[in-house]
Amino acid sequence: MRKHYLFLFVLAHSLLVLGQNPKLQVLTDSVKIGESFQASLTYQHKPNSEVFFPDSSFDYGVLEYIKHSPYPTKTDSLSLDSAVYTLVNFNIQDSTEIKLPLYILTRNDSIKIESNSNFIYTNRTLTQLPDSLQLKTQLEYIRLKSPVNFALLIVVGTLIISALLILLIVFRKKIKKFLKNHFLKKKCQKIFNALEVLIQTEKYDASVLNDYSGLSKKGLEYIFKTPVSTFTSSQIKERFQNDFNTELFSELDKHIYRSSEPQNIRETLQQIKADLEFSLEQQLNLKDE
Repeated sequence: MRKHYLFLFVLAHSLLVLGQNPKLQVLTDSVKIGESFQASLTYQHKPNSEVFFPDSSFDYGVLEYIKHSPYPTKTDSLSLDSAVYTLVNFNIQDSTEIKLPLYILTRNDSIKIESNSNFIYTNRTLTQLPDSLQLKTQLEYIRLKSPVNFALLIVVGTLIISALLILLIVFRKKIKKFLKNHFLKKKCQKIFNALEVLIQTEKYDASVLNDYSGLSKKGLEYIFKTPVSTFTSSQIKERFQNDFNTELFSELDKHIYRSSEPQNIRETLQQIKADLEFSLEQQLNLKDE
């Protein structure tokens, strides 16, 4: 007798804690295969219970989960939670049984509570299949349109290449002159930068002045297209007396062979660099004419 009382007490306590069983209601009687439908799930429980509804991680069987829309909890003496589920039917049978659980969080675990069963019926497009099917082959040729118009692409590409070739032929001399001047400027600018570094040297010994002399002669070679790297000061004076202030190279040679550090050599070095830059501009202007 005591066992019966104990069982009734546990059952009553569970009903108070867990509340009523979840109620599932399908909002549409029948759907086609692959068509979506909605079902509502409601649960009434004690306000202090924490309830979890099934989501996308739940296995819906032959049904496909699309989404669910939960509604705010309504609380009076009891709390009411509800959600509307959007599902898709892929069952080919006449009817599909639907039952959704929910979970109540306890101190160390969770309790699963099943809803009532409900049914969705399959609305078949073909009510009865024919005894035999006659299949016909379709041999008619259908021309597919290419997403890329290759004919137009070839025509446009040919026109562009032809236009470039015409421009190259018409302006080939100017293009050639422009490229020559560009590369000449680039080579001379490297020499001018190196000369400026030597000018800023604190001590002008024979090594520094020799390097400066060699770079200056290399600049003359680039500008006037004459191999002057091995020229002496007198040879440079004879070759470039009308194009360049050759006295500066004679003065530089005198400073190289002096035993003591030369005086006012910085001005000489700066003047050589300035004359080289001026000669480069003159030569470029002559080529443009």
